[in-house]
Amino acid sequence: MKKTIILSVLIVVVMGCESYHVKVSDDQFKKSKVLKVEMWHKVLEGNLDNRSAVYIREIKDGKNQPITVNFHFRAGDLMRSAMMSPFGTTNRTVELDEEAYILIDDVSNKLPVTNRQLDRTMTVWSGSGAIYGGTHDDLYGTLELSSDIAKKISRAKNIQYRFYAKGEPTTLEATPKQLESLKEFVSNAPLQKN
Repeated sequence: MKKTIILSVLIVVVMGCESYHVKVSDDQFKKSKVLKVEMWHKVLEGNLDNRSAVYIREIKDGKNQPITVNFHFRAGDLMRSAMMSPFGTTNRTVELDEEAYILIDDVSNKLPVTNRQLDRTMTVWSGSGAIYGGTHDDLYGTLELSSDIAKKISRAKNIQYRFYAKGEPTTLEATPKQLESLKEFVSNAPLQKN
């Protein structure tokens, strides 16, 4: 009982400390500033687990370059990704489909997914006199957000993304604190070095 209470308190403390700081660095070679914020987005539905979303914007000669968002997903858990539908065969190839969507409030925009990559990891372990194994797939893809989308984000009340892998949808949503950080990020407000 005591362990459960301590664990519950730790979880509440960690969840309450949700923070996503925009980091700014100078690139002396490019003579530009690079803004970066890293977070993960809550999975509302789907078979992909969002491991990270890294937002990057370069400001060169006082002009904003397009925002890129590098997403990292994991397909299923260690055992289920090798055994369950829709990624159900060991000969499967799971990767992000070529298109995704961003829903800002009630307006949907279609975006191409670039830099799509797949990393497959196999893990083997033993226990209780048996040998166990499983695989998981890490999927990567990049979205480019136009200045028009950045303006919409600066006024947004809700942001969701929809990705597809093998035609199966996964929907992500930015938490309220993430949305605050994204608004700061697109406004270029934190132009201080970190």
